[in-house]
Amino acid sequence: MTTHRSETGWQRLMELVRTLRGPDGCPWDRAQTVPTLAPYLVEESFEVLHAVESGEDSAILEEAGDLAFVLSLLLHTAEQEGRGAVEDALDRTVEKIEARHPHVFRDRTDLADVAQSEAEVSRALQLEWERLKQSKGPASEVDETAERLHRLPPPHPALPALAQASKLQGKAKNLGFDWPDVTPVFAKVREELAELEEAQSSQGIGEIREELGDLLFAVVNLARFLGVEPESALRRANEKFRGRFHEMLSGMEADGIDPTDANLETMDQYWERAKARERGRS
Repeated sequence: MTTHRSETGWQRLMELVRTLRGPDGCPWDRAQTVPTLAPYLVEESFEVLHAVESGEDSAILEEAGDLAFVLSLLLHTAEQEGRGAVEDALDRTVEKIEARHPHVFRDRTDLADVAQSEAEVSRALQLEWERLKQSKGPASEVDETAERLHRLPPPHPALPALAQASKLQGKAKNLGFDWPDVTPVFAKVREELAELEEAQSSQGIGEIREELGDLLFAVVNLARFLGVEPESALRRANEKFRGRFHEMLSGMEADGIDPTDANLETMDQYWERAKARERGRS
């Protein structure tokens, strides 16, 4: 395969995947299908998220490049499987995104002219975006009040539950349904925790599952008010727990204690020591 720097990055990438999927290409790449590639797309997306959380610019671009490769491979594979032409799919995407940004691509009143603050502009744009997604085209003359009262578009079912909760809450906020400040949100979390405790003591697994879901939903709402992305926060908590647990085990082993023979009280003592050392390093 010969590539030229005069080609765009996307052109070179698509030429690369065509070669890999060609008769003389890589056996692994040629064996892939859209269903087998889809999990790699998810994996690479989370690696981009991890890079963003790390704050390393080079890692962000590298992981985003890897994601672009897998996406290009999936698009070309879909075309080979007869699911449609890549260029047609991309053209439709461009047309759809342009239609959902009439304030940029069409001769319409600038939303900034009818909104007095950046927050109002953002809210107006999000309302317009959701309306256009529902109509799957340019905005029509509809009763905005009716839209606000009767429509809360569902998040994509493929999204993780935490992301779905965040999107639902954000959409409800755009429609004017939201807490005035964070104080009652803390109270709501405590309320849902109390209801979960009650369900655990006297009800069945169905009620427990429902109350646990309500508690998680309330915690996601709290994260939104605090300006924290819940998926990232949970990932950090996972890594923190893993680090402390390993340090706890190392401390026990250094003192000649077999963790498999230790009771919970002993393990908790070493856990607290691990936490103290972590605080000392921060």
